[in-house]
Amino acid sequence: MIERFNFYDIYGYLIPGVILIIIVTLPFVIVDPTVTTHLEINGELLSLIFGIAISYVTGYFLHSMATDAIPSAFGGQYPSVWLLNASDKTFSPEFKQKIAAKAKQPFGLEVDVARDSDENLGRIRQNVFFATRPKVSSKTSGSYSEQFQGLYSMMRGLSIDFFFGTLYMLGWTASPWKTPCTIDVAVGLILLSAVSLIALSIVRCFQRIDDPSKKSLNRSCLGAIALTFLCSGYLVGKDSASTYLMLTLGIMALFYLGASARFYASYKLFSVTFAKSVWEGFVAA
Repeated sequence: MIERFNFYDIYGYLIPGVILIIIVTLPFVIVDPTVTTHLEINGELLSLIFGIAISYVTGYFLHSMATDAIPSAFGGQYPSVWLLNASDKTFSPEFKQKIAAKAKQPFGLEVDVARDSDENLGRIRQNVFFATRPKVSSKTSGSYSEQFQGLYSMMRGLSIDFFFGTLYMLGWTASPWKTPCTIDVAVGLILLSAVSLIALSIVRCFQRIDDPSKKSLNRSCLGAIALTFLCSGYLVGKDSASTYLMLTLGIMALFYLGASARFYASYKLFSVTFAKSVWEGFVAA
């Protein structure tokens, strides 16, 4: 873990939290520009600190679920593992041999770069990788790897932000077509999501840290939040808004969906780049 407030706190928690708050407030401004007079910050230090704190906590809340719900194990293996596979061409065979030799000296572990990883070898490589990270972070290249760690966390957070934003905008787009029945359904779904989220969070509190079911549980938590965004957008949307404005919000929903997919692709890229930077720093250290 990165113990001081630096790249990871800003990229992983603060920025995703700020963006999510902007996504929630933006439709109000588009539909009714006069609402900005009620959203202005008076410039006082206390207001600024409060806004930063809310954004940070929001980002941390999402991160705590996303870490398990959306792991960086693509194709069943983490980048730190498959980068050392014999079949992977990212590193040269000679460079991978240097990693293997250096891992054997301080740790006494064989990462066996002559073959592709199985479950046991994957655990060994992960153990070496986790033991390597503090050493790399203490060197000049450590800040470089920390930036990539923060960036891939930010990309994952932004992917979730814009996915939630897609559902929220779709709710707004459908809001002019409210009926007593649909309003009751939306309210009921929000209450159900809230109860589910609370129940799942309580269950998570009593789980072991290494409980394998935590991934599916956190995915369920994110699903409950996603449903809340959809229904909330529908309920708070303006009934009297013009068709043109609703079409604008619908187009923005499509844009958000594309942005979510794009940020997820960047998340995959930066997670690989982070693993590469750690292994490269390990050899250079």
